[in-house]
Amino acid sequence: MPSRRDLWTILAIIIADTAWLFPLSGLLGRGLGLEQPLLPLAIIPVLLAASIAVVWTIAGTISDPARQGPYQAVVGLVAIYLAMAITPHGYVADLLWAPRMFAGGFTGKVTAGLVIGCAAAGFLWFRGVGIAVETHPPLRLLTTFRFGIVALALAIVLEQAFDIDVDAAPMLVPFFVVCLAGLAFSRLPPGGTWTAMVGAVIAAVLGGGFVIALVAAAFGGRGLDLVAAAWINLTNLIMWLLALILVPILQFLASLLPEMDAGTGRGEAFKMRNLDYLRNLDANNLPPHIEMLNRAIMYVVIVLAVYLLYRLMLAAYRSRAQRLRDRAALERESIQGARDAKSDLLKLALGLLPDWLFPGKAATPPRMPKDQPGVTEVYALYFDLLSAAYERGHDFVPSATPRERRPALESALPGAPVAGITRCFNAACYGNIAADLALVARLRGELEGAANS
Repeated sequence: MPSRRDLWTILAIIIADTAWLFPLSGLLGRGLGLEQPLLPLAIIPVLLAASIAVVWTIAGTISDPARQGPYQAVVGLVAIYLAMAITPHGYVADLLWAPRMFAGGFTGKVTAGLVIGCAAAGFLWFRGVGIAVETHPPLRLLTTFRFGIVALALAIVLEQAFDIDVDAAPMLVPFFVVCLAGLAFSRLPPGGTWTAMVGAVIAAVLGGGFVIALVAAAFGGRGLDLVAAAWINLTNLIMWLLALILVPILQFLASLLPEMDAGTGRGEAFKMRNLDYLRNLDANNLPPHIEMLNRAIMYVVIVLAVYLLYRLMLAAYRSRAQRLRDRAALERESIQGARDAKSDLLKLALGLLPDWLFPGKAATPPRMPKDQPGVTEVYALYFDLLSAAYERGHDFVPSATPRERRPALESALPGAPVAGITRCFNAACYGNIAADLALVARLRGELEGAANS
């Protein structure tokens, strides 16, 4: 059973997954022509939580891991069937939906929705199983945050492109709040006053945003109206300047074009309407399709603004990097002063001698962070694993990553929890994610047992 902090992190993962998976469910429902999302909002967290609870219950009841899989599969199939029972007809329960579907009692769209919905529910169940067996919930929450941002951004773009509403924008608020709060709490050391402080900061930020939203709603969004008015005036000014420059040129070209007659056999002269339009072209009398040019100019202005912002940020970064390089150059010792030819020649001569003539230097001990509960212990555990494997004949390669080093360590120390220690070390080293001290103690006990066997 995970610790209380991991339980809170898992709860944050469930809410975050619900926030970014529900808009995708809505997009799938719209794509299939249904009037509702492929899976209701309440089904997503229920399936995730149910799969987690089932995995933990079966793991605590059945000790043999080989026998746990079939029980999880049977319960998962029942849960998926019950979840789809409330989906086809406006969330009204229909426990006989499978026989009716095979008997042709549903339309093609509903049948397709049921089939794809079963696959989506199975994906949710499998995802919940992965959350339940995860040894580092904070690392999984970080991965969920990255995937969720991309999924919500894609859903918002599709909403705007197809003029639909799948509740992607409202899901941004709970997604960001839960993910950022969960990541903040998961990185805190156990105990202390930091938990209360971070909670107070999150509450203050949310409360401040709520107050700002109320003030903006009270004033009717006049700030946005001002921005929109400024944008409209800017585009109108650009269009006026273009018309001022292009209209005289087009009028001059139109005056040079002759009128074309249809021939001697016809009494009426054929005049080209487009040429008449060019002769009468006026900056204050533009055709309606000129709006396309206006939109093109708007897109060009947006691209230029983004590019200018990028150039400004790049210039700021280069300036900061140059200042750091200058500071480092000032801290280096100058080679101009304190020149000593005798000392330089002596160092050169000593450098030509073989290394065995000089006493060996002590090996530099491995570096590890200090006073970081859950991180310092993981570093020490991983270094003890390397030491035990080295005593068993393991050839340590400094350039290898922990994941690449894992097979050699497993062969050097059979029975040692190399996979669990490597996951803990990767999370602590690359993500600064603290591990549960109880888990570290258990892994250390297993390592000592394998090393002493």
